[in-house]
Amino acid sequence: MPEAPDFGRLAPEYDRLRPVDDNWREIFDMVAREGDLRGRRVLDCGCGTGRLSQALAESEASKVWGVDPEPEMLRVATGNVPAGVGLKPGRAEDLPFRDAWFERAVMWLVCHLVDRPTAFAELRRVLADDGRLVIVTFDPEHFGEFWLDPYFPSMQEIDRARFPDADELRDELGRAASPASVSYGIHSAHPSRGKRRSSGSSSVISRRSTCSSRTSWHAARNLP
Repeated sequence: MPEAPDFGRLAPEYDRLRPVDDNWREIFDMVAREGDLRGRRVLDCGCGTGRLSQALAESEASKVWGVDPEPEMLRVATGNVPAGVGLKPGRAEDLPFRDAWFERAVMWLVCHLVDRPTAFAELRRVLADDGRLVIVTFDPEHFGEFWLDPYFPSMQEIDRARFPDADELRDELGRAASPASVSYGIHSAHPSRGKRRSSGSSSVISRRSTCSSRTSWHAARNLP
């Protein structure tokens, strides 16, 4: 399993260092739309400081539970989210929820930090038969164009190794969804051009089951 940063140490300054900007909101709107999150019972898997949970509850009227393994992140989240949002300590690989409890689940910049096969199997367990998973992650191709590459040449190789590409996600999600028969579709969204932004254009890889197990998988590939 990948080695995660020390999020306990980062928690107090995390939101200041990664503020919400217009591009984050554009990606959020796309994820909420493609994931059909409005009014749903949603699991925010790896909720961190609660930014996504807060936005889902306030903007989409979603019934949200956030789960995160880092107590300090959850402490910050408690001060950020509305009263109706539930927060629990827990790991993606061992979710503290009963089977088929959620209609939707989201992993926002989380899948590179977990044991994905185990986490995806757990997410399928807690999703209803017609549930849907949305994954937001960096496209590894981005790391060849990142503006910090000339200053930190080793970053590209490290980050390419950490983040799965679309084929890896398809394979891993396919094994988690087995034995369901599934089909794929690609949807694209492009945030406004000409802005300095921390995220950038994105695409959504959707996975829809065509037989009795009808869980859908959506991977939003976030290109900074």
